[in-house]
Amino acid sequence: MKNYDEAINCILRESKLGDIVIGSTGYISRILYENQKYHQDKHFFYSQGSMGLAPAIALGIVMSNPNVNVLVLNGDGATLMNFGTAFNILTQKKKHEIGGRIKVVVLKNGTYASVGGHEIGVDFEIPEELDSVYTSIDVSEPTTRKIERVGVLMTDNAQHIREILNAKK
Repeated sequence: MKNYDEAINCILRESKLGDIVIGSTGYISRILYENQKYHQDKHFFYSQGSMGLAPAIALGIVMSNPNVNVLVLNGDGATLMNFGTAFNILTQKKKHEIGGRIKVVVLKNGTYASVGGHEIGVDFEIPEELDSVYTSIDVSEPTTRKIERVGVLMTDNAQHIREILNAKK
């Protein structure tokens, strides 16, 4: 799971968004917990057992706290478990002034990593209409990270991750 560790730490270092960082079910939350001491400028919420509900938790936080930015780290399996939340976030973004205060980064490895690595069974892609909220990073390959609709990012190219995460859409 070294790719997850590298990707998560790079995201935490490079993202300006994330007064609050919400970790998804399982492995992602464990990595966040282990590395929180290096990111003391952020507040962490570990949604262990939430089965895909980390983005819904983030939506509730930004709607009830107008000055807070939330970064969600979600696996592709967890995202698929409750994908309807993505469209709810998009609808609320249009209705309320939540703008760019919520960002969901989907770490794609094609498996339910926390429960034994079972394949999710689909090649999951974020629909284009969700680009303003959702970004996905492929963490399944050891030497590169594929960013949907942007290109290939080498492991040590933190500037590129910074541009992706902080882009205004």
